[in-house]
Amino acid sequence: MILIEIDLHNHQRSLFEHLRRDGRLDDAPYLLAVTDPRPDVRLGETIIQTFRVDEPIPPIDIPLSNDQHLTQFDLNSAYQAAFEQSYFGLEFDYATPPTGFELYAPQDCAAILARLNDIQARAARGENLEA
Repeated sequence: MILIEIDLHNHQRSLFEHLRRDGRLDDAPYLLAVTDPRPDVRLGETIIQTFRVDEPIPPIDIPLSNDQHLTQFDLNSAYQAAFEQSYFGLEFDYATPPTGFELYAPQDCAAILARLNDIQARAARGENLEA
């Protein structure tokens, strides 16, 4: 069974850290992993991609049966559609940084603060934040 993991939780070390040859992942807070255990768990392969706060989820190749692949699947578009259609964004407090803000890398902290400032400025001007 193919496993696709999207790790958008920045509060603990990745479960996949031990799979890198150098034993480390970069400091990007988010991770996408596709594990194909074929022909068996020891000989299978896991592809790991990381991405930052203001980067889209990267496209992925998804192994299917009979050596076929779904090539460069646009998981970002699927995620964005699910996020928007489910109104998850309404649950966030855009006036304060997220829980665990101090755990993000400096460049991600800067991106988060810039995004929060932009949202607050647009709201203060009465702009439609859904546009």
